Amino acid sequence: MNFTELLHSFFDEPATTALGRVAGLDSAAARRALETGLPLQLDALAAQAGTPGGAHIAEAIDSLPRFESVQGALHEPDGAQNLQQAGELLMPALLGDRGGDLTRQVGEQAGVDAGGAGRLMQMSLPLLLSLLGRFGVTAGNVGSVLGGLRGTLAGGLGAVAGVGGAVAGLTGPGLSVPGLDVTPDVGAVTPAAVTPGVVNPGAVNPGAAGLGAAGLGAAGLAALSGPALLEWLRGQFGGKTADALGAAAGFTGGASGRAAQATLPVLLNAFVQRAGTDAGAQDLLDRSAASADLIGADGTLNTRVLTDPAETARIEGQGRGLLGSLFPNLDPVTGRLGSALGGSGASAGRLLALMAPMLLGLLGARARAGGLNAASFRGLLGGLDGHLTGLLPAGLGSLGALLG
Repeated sequence: MNFTELLHSFFDEPATTALGRVAGLDSAAARRALETGLPLQLDALAAQAGTPGGAHIAEAIDSLPRFESVQGALHEPDGAQNLQQAGELLMPALLGDRGGDLTRQVGEQAGVDAGGAGRLMQMSLPLLLSLLGRFGVTAGNVGSVLGGLRGTLAGGLGAVAGVGGAVAGLTGPGLSVPGLDVTPDVGAVTPAAVTPGVVNPGAVNPGAAGLGAAGLGAAGLAALSGPALLEWLRGQFGGKTADALGAAAGFTGGASGRAAQATLPVLLNAFVQRAGTDAGAQDLLDRSAASADLIGADGTLNTRVLTDPAETARIEGQGRGLLGSLFPNLDPVTGRLGSALGGSGASAGRLLALMAPMLLGLLGARARAGGLNAASFRGLLGGLDGHLTGLLPAGLGSLGALLG
């Protein structure tokens, strides 16, 4: 089965109807939106695959489950919520500005409301990436395979036909891969699987802001790598959570949240360096178990512990032990960080100690969701190297010296 046939069988009529129901669109509107949007998403991914961003596409493909059908993905616990949140994170990380332009184009060309088009495109992106994984796309061939698929849907997806239906509007070669000659099982979706017109917002950590505030579930967490993982972590330590952490460490006023945001890339860099060997990565995985109680069941930070002075003190003590394994000489780090943030080295040291076990807890949750061993955890953290300076708040570029 070539990819265009696989795509048609995967996004068939029942699948389109089910996705539309979750996105708040009727079947006809969902069909028009997917006919327009899937070719645009595929071409946008193909354009990125030939750039350094192609590695992140391959990482996302490798991390996502291999969904046998759209209905199967929706039937998983919080399936629709996880798909939408994964797409919300992956779209800007993999497609950049193209993601927003693509969604607007789909809404205009398909004649559907922007909200419904956005939800549908967010859900379809991880499904499309998963399908590319089934097609055999890997880090070694992502550029060549996606490059070969570019433009194959230039005439539009056409009628979203079932297996064996007409493949309309397709140009270019039909690329085949062994082992995909079996029609995927696409059973009917049950009414309980989705609620018409409703997207479950999921559990949101009130102390966090942005995309990272969302609880993604195991499937969503397992899909995070590279820039998408960084964006999620930034959100976890944003908003009221950042303010609370900075204040607990002794920073005051508007400097409290800014201090936490600036400390995040410094700690991440230390974790990346520590995981530079399999032994170091395994040590971090082992230590992350002690931070599991800081992470909620949805994979987000349990910020309620910051309201309990005894718990805050316990976390700080745990963090100070962790810092000893991350920084051979901590004083220069706290001194430079405190000076840049307009505080003291003592406050910077306390902030590092509070955030270190929380950050390790989040990274451990990501590792468990993806079933990562030491080598793969090392690779996950290594993929963040070179992107950390982008997390520094404006005006604090001097802290880039701590990321070298």
